[in-house]
Amino acid sequence: MNEPHIFSKYGGTRFLLALGSCLINTLLLMHGDIDQKTYEFLIMGTVGAFITGNTLQNAASFMARGKSDVN
Repeated sequence: MNEPHIFSKYGGTRFLLALGSCLINTLLLMHGDIDQKTYEFLIMGTVGAFITGNTLQNAASFMARGKSDVN
């Protein structure tokens, strides 16, 4: 039937993209290409996008199931 996605055992595609983004931002900060304020802005944006994506996905799957399945 539906086989799990290859990235599922590592936390999912969205998680790996967020983790990779944070890693790249950290390397840029360590190398001196961005300052601390920029780093803070990028990390907060990445985490916010990750949380928003999960929330929207959960809401969409809840709505797809229908209200009769709630009880």
